[in-house]
Amino acid sequence: MSIYRGIGGPGDASSDASVNLVSGLAQQTAADRALAQTSEATAAARAAEAVISAAAAATSATASASSATTAGNSLTAAQAAQAAAELALDSFDDIWLGAKSTDPVVDNDGNSLTTGSAYFNTTTNKLKVYSGTVWVILQDGITTVSADTSPQLGGNLDLNDKVLTGALNLTGALNLSRITVASHATTADIWTGAGNQIDWTGTVTTTAFPNAPKAGIERTLMCAGACSFTAGTYFLIDGVNSGDTITCAANDQIIVKAISTTHYRLSRIRYDGKAQVSAGGLTQASIMAYI
Repeated sequence: MSIYRGIGGPGDASSDASVNLVSGLAQQTAADRALAQTSEATAAARAAEAVISAAAAATSATASASSATTAGNSLTAAQAAQAAAELALDSFDDIWLGAKSTDPVVDNDGNSLTTGSAYFNTTTNKLKVYSGTVWVILQDGITTVSADTSPQLGGNLDLNDKVLTGALNLTGALNLSRITVASHATTADIWTGAGNQIDWTGTVTTTAFPNAPKAGIERTLMCAGACSFTAGTYFLIDGVNSGDTITCAANDQIIVKAISTTHYRLSRIRYDGKAQVSAGGLTQASIMAYI
């Protein structure tokens, strides 16, 4: 219980009520201030978020504008490509008129014909070209060499290791190639090289050749130095007995003719101009020929 100290003094009921009121107001004010500070911080945070959102929106707007520009450029390029393709097609369509049953008098666009225009005539099954004044039929391609009465080569003819059959009638010079082959007893291949004249090198005595591609072919061996050949049953040498060996000198020629693919005849042409003499024995006739 409060002690009464007179009106308005300590312990007065009205004075205590005033103190309590002031204290309550002070507490309320502090609470309101704290709430206000909180609200202010929240507002600042939201303002910052708004600034960030605005910046993001501006960035998105810039990106959208850039994408729109890119899309516009792509559209322009696509339209240009389309126009170029259509122009090329139209140009081609003016030259190649397609399949028709009669000679056209205008192109596919109704314009005048262009020199070099072409079409396929379905009536005659011929390809025709416009010369500038008339339609001309292109010549049919040949199906056989004999169909061309005046064939001409634009380059060297490669027979691909094949042979020509039938009579060979030449009106020009026959220019033969020359190759080099080293002598060997039985395997010196004089047939498959790209030449009919052969520089014959080495000193090994030859008794046979590999099989010839066919009977009737011929090679000429040009002796580079001393070289030997031994006659045999299937290796005939003019004027030489079977089993005898002849030794050629430099610049002698040996003409080899294939009687069959395995049977050969050799003819020697001596550089000194003398006749071939068998090493197995001399006859009067051979002696007279040798002299």
